[in-house]
Order: sequence, then C-alpha cells, then structure tokens
Amino acid sequence: MVSGNSSGGVLAVWLAANHPELVSSIVPEDPPLFSAQWPRLRECYVYRVIRDAVACLDRTEGKDVPGFFARLKIPIEGDTKIAAVAGPLLRLVAAYVRLMQWLRPGAPYVHLPLAPFPLKMMVRGFSSYDPAFSRGFLDGAFDGSFDHADALRRVSCPMLLIHANWFVSKQHGLVGAMTDQDAARVQELAPHCNYLSLPSGHVVHQEQPKVFIRELLRFASPSP
Repeated sequence: MVSGNSSGGVLAVWLAANHPELVSSIVPEDPPLFSAQWPRLRECYVYRVIRDAVACLDRTEGKDVPGFFARLKIPIEGDTKIAAVAGPLLRLVAAYVRLMQWLRPGAPYVHLPLAPFPLKMMVRGFSSYDPAFSRGFLDGAFDGSFDHADALRRVSCPMLLIHANWFVSKQHGLVGAMTDQDAARVQELAPHCNYLSLPSGHVVHQEQPKVFIRELLRFASPSP
C-alpha cells in the first residue's frame, strides 16, 4: 500500500498507473488531482503559497523562513479550516522562528519546542524545504505530460481517495485540494476507487490520526 498526502497523493496515482507491479493499493490523501494541472493551478489559492515559497526560500543568501510565514495567509470560510494554523497567529510564528534561528544558528531545520505538533511539523518542513519542488509547479514542469485523467483510468489496484475541507473564494479561488466535482470525476475515472470525505484540514493524518489509521485499516482489510 502506498499513501501520500497532497502532491504525494498525485505521485501515488502516477506510480499505480505506470508501475502497477510495485503497489497493491493506494491512498491519495487530499490530493490536488486536476486542480494542480497547468494552467488551472494559477487560479487556485495554493499558487500564491507556492509563489511565496519560491520568493522567500529560494535565495542565494539563504532561506527567509520567518518572511515566508509573515506572508502566509490561510483563508477560512465560516467554520471551514484548511490548515490547523491560520490568521494572526502566523505573525507570531514568524517572530518565534526568528528567535529559534538566533538561538540555533546553522541548524538543519527550525525546531519550535513549545509549539503544538501540527505547527511544529509545518515549520520544520518549510525550513528544510527544497524550493526546486515549488518552482516545478510555478512553470508547470511538475506535471509535464502527466495527464491526471489518463492515469486514473489506468489505476488497476484498489484506491481510497480521502477528501478534506475545501471552499471557493472570490479572492483566492479554490482553497483546498479538490472540489466535490473533482472528487466525483476521480471516482468516475478510477475503476476501483473508494471515496471518503472527512471534515478535516489538508493534512488529515496529522489532524485526525486515529480516524486516518482506522480508515486505512478498514480499507486494507475489508469485510467479507
């Protein structure tokens, strides 16, 4: 079984479609299927995040991790949250990151010892992040000739598609990985797709680990 969150879920689909002998099943966890394809990606909120990641983290003088978090804005619509951390708290995060960088100069990543686990992992990830990954999304190179619909048709193994919170903002476009229409299209195309919608932020396994593990076990061992 191969599980991947976000773009990792898209890669899981690619792997199952192109090397079926390597996987018995896949679990794309809130993957941006269709929405990450060029040029649609430019109409999505995540494009702005990717652009800021390149601007702040792809610098010859070194990564400006506090600057990235100072720029980061995560929209919320009503009670719908896409990430565990949002709003004015991010400005405090930027200050905290600066403090930890001053206390631990030269560390391979920024560690926030007193922060909640989701925030701690988020900062750790971006501080050790390879901005070349984001550049591939800005110019469409990540997908290249990879067609999501064609790949889904060729996925012959069982698949559990996990879909988290999303909404469409007039200002930001799609906030989240997929719309319900995208998820429905995945189910139509993939021959053996199981679908699970959860009221969760984007990183389901981090925000709802017990639910995530329960559903993986249920998918791996279906009732007779």
